[in-house]
Amino acid sequence: MARQLFPTVLLTMVVLGGIIVATALPSGRGTVVAVFSPLVDDAALISAVVKADVRLVAIGSVPGTVVVYSDRSGVAGRLRRAGALLVLNPMSAVGCGGSAPVFRPPLTFQG
Repeated sequence: MARQLFPTVLLTMVVLGGIIVATALPSGRGTVVAVFSPLVDDAALISAVVKADVRLVAIGSVPGTVVVYSDRSGVAGRLRRAGALLVLNPMSAVGCGGSAPVFRPPLTFQG
């Protein structure tokens, strides 16, 4: 019996995996969540944002995460070249909990 269900279960897993990946990946432009190493400090995150030529929206409460915006296409590729490990659609980053992510207040610079 289990052997007969294997192809159906495998096909279901592949289709669901494809749907999850397709919805988690960001479109070519707009707002995205970039995930960097959790060991990166805020100054390095901001440096990566500047290098990727995107606008900082917020620094995430999870270490190494930023929300950024770009009206130019190719935002995910630019962020990856700047050191992002993962670039996600912000709605996917919320997860199954359904609540909005929590962000720290913006940084203030003294100088």
